[in-house]
Formats: sequence, C-alpha cells, structure tokens
Amino acid sequence: LDPQTEAPLFSLLLDAQPGKGDDISDDHRQRLIKGTTTIVQELRKRTAIPDFWRNAVQQKQARGWLVRHLDMQDLVGFEACEKTADELMNLARRLHPTWTEAGRPTPTPSPLQSGA
Repeated sequence: LDPQTEAPLFSLLLDAQPGKGDDISDDHRQRLIKGTTTIVQELRKRTAIPDFWRNAVQQKQARGWLVRHLDMQDLVGFEACEKTADELMNLARRLHPTWTEAGRPTPTPSPLQSGA
C-alpha cells in the first residue's frame, strides 16, 4: 500500500473492525488491502471531477458507492458501513490534494517556456 494515498484509508478500515483489527485473519487482511486499493482508485476517479467537493449530489453518490462496496465486499460489519463511509469521505477530502499531486504527470515545458 502507498503510505501517502492508501495507508490512511487502510488504517481507518482496520479501526472499523471488531476489536480494532487486532485479531483478523490473513485472508481478511488481504481483502482489506484489496478493498483499500479499489476504494482509493474509485475515489480518486470521482474526486477528479471539477468541483467535486462543492457538489453535494456527486458526494452523495460517492458515499453511496462506498456503503455498497464496504457491505458487498464484507470489509466492515453491516452496522458500521454508514459510519465508515462517512469517515472515508472525510479522509478523502483531506487527502485529495496529495491524491491529485501523486496522480499528476510531470509537466512538460512548452517550447515557449524553454525559450525556443
């Protein structure tokens, strides 16, 4: 997991486990890792939409996707899906600047900038 973009969400999923994730199986840990990467990819895609964080409809759709994904992939208990989705959305909002920087290709200077 990428320590900047994925590890914080993985930690949140671990904290949402019964017993704070202290005693989870290797199989469940691998499912959480895979789920984390999927969540980050999906949230990065959704938050790349201009003004995503100002658009309540798009945020509600992303949160709904999170709740369904958490439940369908059995990443957290059903009773924790709503709360965990809210926490993931809040964390995604805070991490968004690092996601956009990490995912942005290195800019290539134009011929005008290089003085050619």
